[in-house]
Amino acid sequence: MRYNNITMSGEEIRELRTTLHLSQEAFAKEVGVTLNTVCRWENGHMHPNQLAVRAIQVVKAKYNGGK
Repeated sequence: MRYNNITMSGEEIRELRTTLHLSQEAFAKEVGVTLNTVCRWENGHMHPNQLAVRAIQVVKAKYNGGK
């Protein structure tokens, strides 16, 4: 399976997480990463890899009713 090269900025991740009304800890659990990883993404110290981006998309769909 190939993934498109989709990137997400820390600002986009934070905006999505807050729109979904999730804490950093809850978002991390949903995505399958650590709280520190979410903090690093949101602060721009790291960027999610393609598998993490896909997991974020799955979480987004789950909370937006599949949209």
